[in-house]
Amino acid sequence: MSPEVGDILRAVFLQMLTEVAPRMGEDYDAKQASVLGALMVFCADEYERAAEIRVRENGAMRVIFKRALRHIGAGGEGVAGDLREELERAVEMVEGSLAISELNRVNYFYRRVLVCLQDFCEGEDAGWARDLDREIWLCLRLMAEGRVVRLPGM
Repeated sequence: MSPEVGDILRAVFLQMLTEVAPRMGEDYDAKQASVLGALMVFCADEYERAAEIRVRENGAMRVIFKRALRHIGAGGEGVAGDLREELERAVEMVEGSLAISELNRVNYFYRRVLVCLQDFCEGEDAGWARDLDREIWLCLRLMAEGRVVRLPGM
């Protein structure tokens, strides 16, 4: 059995907190060692949940894009036509793997398309656009909540 990255980072944090920092006294170096240890715990937590967060976010945005395609007509010109092309591209896009770099590549593209869609919906005076705009805001809120960094033990 090989240790997981999160376990290693937490073990190093404990070592720094209980062994290294106390031997450094009350000065700047001891505080720095404690801060570095805390950062390792944050890294361990991010490692643990990184793929899950991105897969969940990508899936939620993909659902919104599919709904938007029902209302933004094919063959449209200008902004609507360009947006439809981006939405179609987004819906067809799939992650090539669960590597964080690949999930991020898709996530960054999706976020850009989501902002364009939100801007479009806010300029439309139709019920579907208002509904979609509310759904986008909810998605953005849930995405922000999902990425909140929590202090260890909280």
